[in-house]
Amino acid sequence: MNSLFTLFFLLSLSLNAAVVKSIGQRLSSFKCQKEISNLNLQWLATKEWRGHPTALGDIQLKRPTQKFAHWIVLEKNQDTETISLINPLQVIKVELNKNCQSKMAVYPHKHYSNPNGFNDLKLMNAMTKEKKGIVLLWSPGMDHSYTAISRLSKLSRELNIPIHYALDPFADEKLALRSLKAKKIIIPSVEKNSSLELFYRDASIHYPSFLIYKDGQFI
Repeated sequence: MNSLFTLFFLLSLSLNAAVVKSIGQRLSSFKCQKEISNLNLQWLATKEWRGHPTALGDIQLKRPTQKFAHWIVLEKNQDTETISLINPLQVIKVELNKNCQSKMAVYPHKHYSNPNGFNDLKLMNAMTKEKKGIVLLWSPGMDHSYTAISRLSKLSRELNIPIHYALDPFADEKLALRSLKAKKIIIPSVEKNSSLELFYRDASIHYPSFLIYKDGQFI
C-alpha cells in the first residue's frame, strides 16, 4: 500500500509540474504582456493560474480575482489576444490586436444568475457564515453520485460540518427527485448549480465532485 501511495504521489507531482510548465509556456506566448499585466492588476488578480481545455482542443488560462466569483480568462486566437473579466452578471471583454490596440465590450452574463438555483450568493453566504463546509455536486445519471451523497452526508453529521448539494444544471430535476426517493436518500433540497465560482473551479467536469472550504476559502 505504501509503495502504491508513493507512486501515486510521485505521479501527481510530475503531472503538477507538467501543468505549471504548460501554463508558463502558454503565458509567455502572449505578445501583449504589458496590456495584459495592467488589466490583471486593475482587476485584482490573484497569483493562481489554471489551464482549461476548450472544445477546439486549445487551452484557456483562467485565474480568480480577490472578488468572490470574479474570474479572469485569457485566450489567444490567431492574431487576437483576449482577456475577459467574468462575474455572474456580466462579462468585460478586451480584445488586443496584433499591434496590442484594445477594443472593449461589456455584455450581460445571465447563465449564472439563476435566483432559484445554488448560485454564487448562496455559496458566498455559506462560506461567510460557516467556519468550514462541503459543497457536493451530483447528477442523477451518475450512480456514484448516490454513494457520494450517502457517505458525505454521514461524514458531515459525524464531524458536524455543514454540507450543501448542487445538482448538475443540465439534469432532469424530476428524475433527480424520483431517483433519490427510489434509493431512500433524503437531502434538504434539490437545487441546480448556477454558481460561476464552482464552474470555474472545474467542479462540474465530472459528477460526483466536491469542494471543501474553511475560513471563507476553498482548500
